Parts: sequence; structure tokens; C-alpha cells
Amino acid sequence: MLTSAILSDLDAISDIHMDSITGSVSVLMGKKFVKNLYQTLFNDDNSTILVYKENNELIGFITYTTDFRKTNEEIKTKFSLSQMLIFLLKVTTNIHTMKLFIQQFLFHLYFPNHRIQGYIFIFTLAIKSRYRKQGIGTKLIKHIKIISRKSHSSIFLDTAGSNQKAINFYQKAGFHQVFNAFDNIGFLYQP
Repeated sequence: MLTSAILSDLDAISDIHMDSITGSVSVLMGKKFVKNLYQTLFNDDNSTILVYKENNELIGFITYTTDFRKTNEEIKTKFSLSQMLIFLLKVTTNIHTMKLFIQQFLFHLYFPNHRIQGYIFIFTLAIKSRYRKQGIGTKLIKHIKIISRKSHSSIFLDTAGSNQKAINFYQKAGFHQVFNAFDNIGFLYQP
């Protein structure tokens, strides 16, 4: 069943994120950081977290915003100086993480926030590993596409260039690649 997230879902959402989005800077920062991120999205007026549940078990979710710039600024204001210092320490002491951080930094320089204003921006789509390949991600994407058609808004998202499963999934779902920069591939869906 597809429904809006409730506050008590944030732990399960964070667990799925930690399990599904391996190798990311957010996972390196830890579950508390990730939960803080979803708490911010949960409270943000421009963002939505939809969850997919079966038998009261949360098995997947999608997060999106209709105002990327405002949501991104809201996220930035929620993290303390100590969290930022820990982040910098972790980034600078791990070559893989430093590479990811530099790629993300360059991506955001290359692709400024104003370019995705007026779009629905998907932050995260994640499914528990044992439920993948069962059509749940497709159901979540189809729901966002309905919202896209009703609001006459295109959908934008990006994924790691090394994540071939995600790339194939989004292409099969009707998204078209619009850029490939700094190991990030941007996809656009136009209703």
C-alpha cells in the first residue's frame, strides 16, 4: 500500500537508506545524520515522503520536492557546526569519500539549483533489498508520474554513473538522460 510517511516511519526509512545507498557520503556520516536528513524532508512544506508498506512493514520509499532550491537550503540549515566538522574530517581522511565529495561539489557547480526550478525533483528512491525486482519501485515512480501529469511538471533526478541498475530502471520507466557529469547522470521525465 502506498501512503504518505508518518513520523514513526523515519527509523525504517533511515535503515533502508543505509542499506540501499551504500558508498554515499550520507551513509558514511551515519544513521543519525541520515535520519536528520529525512526529518528535515518530513517537515519541509515543499517535500513529500511516500512509503510503500505490506502487512504494516515499510519496504520502500520515495522522497521528492517541488522546490529544490528551498528544500536544499532547508537541509543545509539543519546541520550543526559539529556535524559539518565531522563530515569534513570523514571526507578528508578517506580517499573514496573525498572523491565522492569532489564529484558532488563539481556537479553542483556545473548544475546550479536554478536549472531544476519548476520540476519535481526526486531525492531518493529506495527499496529493501529482499523486495527488489518485485515492481515496488515502478509503483512509486508511476505515482510520481501521475502527480507530474496533474501538475504539468517534469520530473528530474540524478544517480551515480556507476549505478547501472538504477540507470536501466529509470530508462525503462521512461526517463531520458539529460547530462552525464562528474559521475552523476541526470534524468528527465516529461509528461
